[in-house]
Formats: sequence, structure tokens, C-alpha cells
Amino acid sequence: MYRYLIAYAHSTGYGTLEIARTIPITSTADLTDTLNHLRSHSGVTNPFILGFSLFADPAPTSRAAS
Repeated sequence: MYRYLIAYAHSTGYGTLEIARTIPITSTADLTDTLNHLRSHSGVTNPFILGFSLFADPAPTSRAAS
């Protein structure tokens, strides 16, 4: 699981949000769900993601010895 801290601005201020994803964020397109969540569930208008940071790496996977 990848855990991210998202910093965002909106029409009346700023905020942060912690999200968990099964796949890493690799482009701004991956943040569409986060923006939709902010719009529909957090009561903010005109959210804009300022930045994000991975703060918990996924557990390493074990690899079989060759």
C-alpha cells in the first residue's frame, strides 16, 4: 500500500489529505480520483492539488533466489 500526503488549495484556504493507493502515483492524471473526492465529500470548491509526498513505502516483496 502506498500512503501519500496531499496538499491542496481551494476557494477559501488550504488543506491536507492522507490517501492510500494500491499503485503509485506516476502522473497528475492519477490524482483525478482525489480531486473528485475533495469536490464531492469534503465540501471544498475549486480544489487544486499543490503537491504530494509518499510517506510510507510498500513492504518489500520477497524474491526467489535464482
